[in-house]
Amino acid sequence: MVALIVTIILMLAVSFLCSLSEAALYAVPAVHVETLRQDGSSLGRRLGRLRERIEQPITAILFLNTFANTMGAAIAGGLYGEHYNPQDVWLFSLALTLAVLLVGEIVPKSFGVGYARRLIGLLTWPIQAMVWMLYPLVRGGEAMMRFLMPRQRAAGPSEEDILTATRMGVRGGTILPREAHWVAHVLKLNDVTAADIMTPRPVMTTLTDNLTVGELRERISSIVFSRIPVTSEDGPDHITGIVLRRRIVNDLLAGKLSTRLSELQIPAKFVPATMHGHQLLHFFITERMHLAIVVDEYGGTMGLVTLEDVLEAMIGEEIVGEFDPHPDLRQYAREKALAGMKDS
Repeated sequence: MVALIVTIILMLAVSFLCSLSEAALYAVPAVHVETLRQDGSSLGRRLGRLRERIEQPITAILFLNTFANTMGAAIAGGLYGEHYNPQDVWLFSLALTLAVLLVGEIVPKSFGVGYARRLIGLLTWPIQAMVWMLYPLVRGGEAMMRFLMPRQRAAGPSEEDILTATRMGVRGGTILPREAHWVAHVLKLNDVTAADIMTPRPVMTTLTDNLTVGELRERISSIVFSRIPVTSEDGPDHITGIVLRRRIVNDLLAGKLSTRLSELQIPAKFVPATMHGHQLLHFFITERMHLAIVVDEYGGTMGLVTLEDVLEAMIGEEIVGEFDPHPDLRQYAREKALAGMKDS
């Protein structure tokens, strides 16, 4: 009787541990594993090694679980037949099967999936012990799996995976809705081009390079932009540079009224209309610029794009200053073009 009870308890305990370990090992998110590794914790290193060669722990777990269930059921059935009516062995086997299904499969796997992050720290050592204990069998199973299914490089999470994770984070309360909104727009930055976010040429504020600081005395107060493209007398397509508004103001205050904009301007940077948002951001950072002129495939001026435009695309919202006369200059350009068509 004691031997029968001990056999059943051992069988169910081993089955419970194996099923719990398998479920938790599969259910713990890859992002959580990588976070632990980046933190430099010993748990992260152990768990990372187990997940990198997951065939080893899974082979060990399944072998031990199958062995425990098979041998345990056989021994328990034999012991029951010796001490009780042999004709009732089928009833005992049915009850034992239900116990294995409930205690050795359903309950531990439900716990393993539901509490993977909490349990995995306690389970890595037992899992590693299973691998060491059954190492020859593990290596044999690993070789067979490599033969049947050649190892493929694991693909990283896609953009859609990341977006789904952020949406789940919002529902779970770990991520704010605004944060999820920003993440979505950051990931779509490579789908945006300079032509999509630029200020169109018809509404660009420009100054000609032969103007003097004195001639701008009355106009400077109405110019709200900190950087203004400078053109030659040949027309707005011929951008010769960029002038900083503060340099004009400084010369006005210093009484240098005869200084021409051609002397104050700095070289302009040009970018193609097809340049993507992430490339624009890198361009502005590396070039230490805040404004670039957008040109078409023939070199004609299409408009201008600023670091602020890229940041707006990143967060999906307009950044409007206190003195911005038109929050959306692209919409203003369309309205201006329509007004011109009506007048003509």
